[in-house]
Amino acid sequence: MKQTAILVLLVLFTAAGACHAQSFGFFGGVSMPLGDFAGDGGEKAGYAKTGYGGGVEFCMPIGTGGLGWIASGAFVLNGIDIDKYPIDEYEEEGIRIVSFDMGSWMNVPLMTGVRFEAEASPALGVYGMGLGGLSLVKAPKMDIDGRFTAGTITANFSSEVTWDLVTAFCFGFGGGVIIGERFNVDVRYLNIGEPEFGGKACLTVAGSSESIDKDLEKVKQSISMLLITAGVSF
Repeated sequence: MKQTAILVLLVLFTAAGACHAQSFGFFGGVSMPLGDFAGDGGEKAGYAKTGYGGGVEFCMPIGTGGLGWIASGAFVLNGIDIDKYPIDEYEEEGIRIVSFDMGSWMNVPLMTGVRFEAEASPALGVYGMGLGGLSLVKAPKMDIDGRFTAGTITANFSSEVTWDLVTAFCFGFGGGVIIGERFNVDVRYLNIGEPEFGGKACLTVAGSSESIDKDLEKVKQSISMLLITAGVSF
């Protein structure tokens, strides 16, 4: 039972190690948002900044000739470019935003696929790979503090906007180099499609012990990125 549980965990994780022999490894690096995900204007903009992430990998050779099966999982965070976020869109007559803060986009791609490795020299190998699977996706939380004015009445309020954790199909491809059969550096493209999010806003007025919850209209966001990672395999 313990061995089965370990195998299941390995299948859920990702990366790029040497596949001439069975290996397990760790990796980390930067995430560069692409397309609408990195956009800073329009309804489809994600306002994502360059982020970071890491994960683990499992690789098993398939026969001979450098072909291998990989299973991978990563945890990737991309912050929001608050300076370009259109927070003024939340302001209406009598409502003024005093301050706001936002969390990060969270993506957890769980993928499996194949890779092909070739030897460039005794100490250097090159490889290419293609993967597909599912990703857990969480849109950034937003905290807003504001002031409401109606005639002579003024009240401070705070609002917390949260989004549901959703799943989306994802795919990726890329390649890299292996140094000394242990260390690797790669670049890969990751596309998580256009997941749809439902959310909720919780409004609290200063001096009140009660809050008002409101379900938000569902929104879609296109998500794609370039991952540049370095790792080690055992």
